[in-house]
Parts: sequence; C-alpha cells; structure tokens
Amino acid sequence: MPSSEVSEQMSSTLSPQTADNAREIGVDVIRQRLDAFRSSTDFNDLWPDVNEGLRHAAHRKIFAVTRCVLNDTTEDRHLPAGDEGEIRALGIAGYASGMGPLLGYWIETGAITADVDLLIRPSERSAAEKALESLGFLETASSRGQASWSPPGSTCA
Repeated sequence: MPSSEVSEQMSSTLSPQTADNAREIGVDVIRQRLDAFRSSTDFNDLWPDVNEGLRHAAHRKIFAVTRCVLNDTTEDRHLPAGDEGEIRALGIAGYASGMGPLLGYWIETGAITADVDLLIRPSERSAAEKALESLGFLETASSRGQASWSPPGSTCA
C-alpha cells in the first residue's frame, strides 16, 4: 500500500491527535514496528518510547478497577493517571488489553471514575469553575493556570 493511502487510512480511523502522532513517527517506522511485533508479540516493539514499568502499572490499575466493578465492591473505583507518560501508558494498556471500550463505558455510566483533562479559554475559567462547583466537584489543587478537581464523594485528591 502506498504511503499516501496509509496516511489517508490513518486519518479516517484514528483520532486527529493519534493520526498526527503517527504522521510524526512516519509510515515506514510504523510498518517496521508492526512487523517486529508480529514476529515477537512484544509490546515494546510497538511502543519503544513508553516505559515498560508504566505500562505494567497501567495494566495493574485496569485490573484493580475491573475487579472492583465485577465483584461489586465498595472499594475506590478510580482509574488514576498522573503525568503524560502515565496517561499514555494507560491508553496503551487499555488498547492492548482490549478493555478500553469497556472502561470508557464504565466511566460514562459512573461505574468508575478517571482523570479527564479539559482545556478551556482563560476568559471562560470562571464559568467552568462555577459549572464544576454546581455539579459538586471540589477544587483540590491550583497553580499557574491549571486546576485539579475531584468528583463528588471522591476520596482521591
């Protein structure tokens, strides 16, 4: 398949950010990674830039919240992600485990909670804060134009 067709296919099936990241890496590198993975089935071949320890930790987080939901326990059902590396590792773990769609459904239905980043215009910050407060969210941290908010009843700060 010619590179232009691969790029077009990527653009139509991936999110805009993922497609842009794939274009930055390059089609040839993606093909090399896929070929290496087919031979080895080692996820390090697909994502050599993602720390393996973070990826394993993300799998453990997914396992923990899944166990809580399936056992219908009252344990904390929060799927935490910290910095950009942890967030990327969590996305990869969701994809690699096949759990991504189910986790998304559980987040949507309130069975679990997760960290969600929102980018708002500075001029809309006050309105966003009021909206979060009206829904029962609590601001847990704030610095240099960024704020962290916890959902109602959350034990996570």
